[in-house]
Amino acid sequence: MALALLPTVFGSTGETSLSKLYNRDISNDLNDVNDIRYTAIVQIAGRTYNLLLDTGSTVNWLNPPEGVGAFNDTGVEFKQGYGDGSSFVSGHIGLAEMVVAGRTIPQQAFLNVTKNVGQSPCTSALCGLIGLNFKDPTGTGLPPALSAAGLDGDKLGKSLLSHVFEMNATAPWFFALALSRMDDVNDTADASLAISEYDPRYTDVPQEPQNPIYPPGSYAWSILSDGIFINGAPIAWPSVTKSTPPGKNIIEIDSGTPSLALPTQIRDAIYGAVPGAVLAQNTSIPGKFQNSDKNIWVVPCNTSMNFTVTFGGHAYPFHPLDMTKLYTQVGPDRKTYTICVNTISGGGDLTDGTRSRQDSLFGDTFMRNVYSVFSFGDNTTAPFVQFLSVVNETEAVVDFTRVRQRHLVNGPPELSPAALIALFDGPRSVAASVSATSPSDASTSSPTSSPPAAKAGDAALKLAADLPDDSHPASDSDSQIAKYAPIVIGLLGANLLILLVLLVVGVGFCLTRGDKKNGDRSAATWMAGIRVVGLHMGVQWRSL
Repeated sequence: MALALLPTVFGSTGETSLSKLYNRDISNDLNDVNDIRYTAIVQIAGRTYNLLLDTGSTVNWLNPPEGVGAFNDTGVEFKQGYGDGSSFVSGHIGLAEMVVAGRTIPQQAFLNVTKNVGQSPCTSALCGLIGLNFKDPTGTGLPPALSAAGLDGDKLGKSLLSHVFEMNATAPWFFALALSRMDDVNDTADASLAISEYDPRYTDVPQEPQNPIYPPGSYAWSILSDGIFINGAPIAWPSVTKSTPPGKNIIEIDSGTPSLALPTQIRDAIYGAVPGAVLAQNTSIPGKFQNSDKNIWVVPCNTSMNFTVTFGGHAYPFHPLDMTKLYTQVGPDRKTYTICVNTISGGGDLTDGTRSRQDSLFGDTFMRNVYSVFSFGDNTTAPFVQFLSVVNETEAVVDFTRVRQRHLVNGPPELSPAALIALFDGPRSVAASVSATSPSDASTSSPTSSPPAAKAGDAALKLAADLPDDSHPASDSDSQIAKYAPIVIGLLGANLLILLVLLVVGVGFCLTRGDKKNGDRSAATWMAGIRVVGLHMGVQWRSL
């Protein structure tokens, strides 16, 4: 017998020790896997797994090497593709008892994976996926496959949330997600998944704007954005869909996407506005997020970015830690370096209109900065999404500064972006990369407006900018000297030539003037008006 639906919240303490994951009560577990994946502990057929939470799908699938326990195998084959289809999982559709968030579903459909191409293999931290959509956005999914085999697909292939909501028709049909950030000095609030109620820490979220699903009738969690802003300046961003209202963009909110996917030119406009950032084109630098064009932005690790997105007239700032990813990497010289790269990736055909209707995928990079509510609506209200900002901009920049300084002091050395690109891709690649990052290439529009209700945080930004950068190794300073030495020598030579010309003219002038009254100035006296200034020689006239 199915259990009655009781509003439940289950969360995570942010613990990273995998050995402790299974020591907790199943109804109280949500885990952060390196800020890239967020999983819930779920029981299927009597066995326990960590499954990725995915708002962009309804299909539940498992890939344990030892196989799933006792379950009802329908014998129906199914293939779930990702991206361009080259990555997929396939196997038979099964039915088994599933326990999640304190609910027990006697017969939940899932995919028992027998072939995995391009998806993460099963580990103690991650062994499959749990779909949190109500109906498959593509109109496919398990129900049509079961129906095509002569079975009752609508009944047997229901999504997890369909089963959960049907247990108590009077409960509101929504769920809410809070995602944690592992590298936060002050430790962000625990991650949580709530079904039919709000996490007690975020009870103000009902007052936030309701962003209706767009286009109407879509089964994806896609909504309209008012715009994006870098340093308070809006970035021009035409939608790929002609029916999109002017000035708006279609954004799909997807917890199964680790980063944030934008058209490459928009990604480049964002990071091109960052002082010191350099674009590494077709680079061999190992990235942390997939970029469709194999380009990576290398950003100074102690540079705080000010990036904001607006929905429903409300501004939602990003924590600076979510704008760049810090990691260590062994270079071609076999030395280890600290590297910081873009977290906003180039979306390719996911965002250019060739394979989808959305302009962007906002994944975990965005969702860590908000408390997200996904409502399926009711008889009077269409499905919508709400966000409550959890970022204090001033505190976030101070937090960023502390975290990055800690890494840079205790970790491997950081090279300048240009030096790092030269190390991995060769010296010739630097000139092309620097040329590609010219300010004239950025597609930011005139900074005549700022995001609504956004806090400037200028004092905190200045605090970060004023901190000394002790992360560069001595070899980096040497390379800078070598780089600019020819220029300095050339300037000194030019100044010396000018000096000699002036000297000849001055001596001639003195000789012709002779001993005229009040005009007697020897060459030695005239030379007293010349002094060395800084790294160049300057002629300064003064009365003697």
